[in-house]
Amino acid sequence: MTKDFIMNNYFSKIEIQNNIQKKYIENNLESFKTGFSLKESLLELKPLIYRINKLINKKGNEDLIYYNKKDFKKIFDKIHYLYKDKKIFVVYLPETTCFNNRSKECTRRFDELKNLSNEIIFLNFYEFLKKNVNDYKKMYALEQDRAHFSDLGYKYLVEFVNNSIENNR
Repeated sequence: MTKDFIMNNYFSKIEIQNNIQKKYIENNLESFKTGFSLKESLLELKPLIYRINKLINKKGNEDLIYYNKKDFKKIFDKIHYLYKDKKIFVVYLPETTCFNNRSKECTRRFDELKNLSNEIIFLNFYEFLKKNVNDYKKMYALEQDRAHFSDLGYKYLVEFVNNSIENNR
């Protein structure tokens, strides 16, 4: 992750990668699943895995979440090195635990990450949701903990990012 190492520069061949991915999607579009499957939702293993992990891990959720600031610093430095002439945005996406029992930790984590680079624009989607949404659970799929965002959550995220980019022009 040294910032001047460019032999594996994925983005230098991004157009080739995009064309390969577009062709794959076009060739396989009909085989992709569409719509909602009641069977898959009822049998989804995520709630079961969550409960098993809770039994196995006696630590609280906040103890299970680890990140290495040094690695993030290297990544941010590398991104800035590769794209000096671009505005770079990093969006902090909250887990549901940020709303119910890790508010201070999530705020601290964002501040720590933000302080790792003066060259990158950091966007705090967690703070946006806290200020603008009454029921955070509606932002997550099926209102479950540790889930991906719901359609509404992604709608808010897209609007948040778009408005933030507009405000930073």
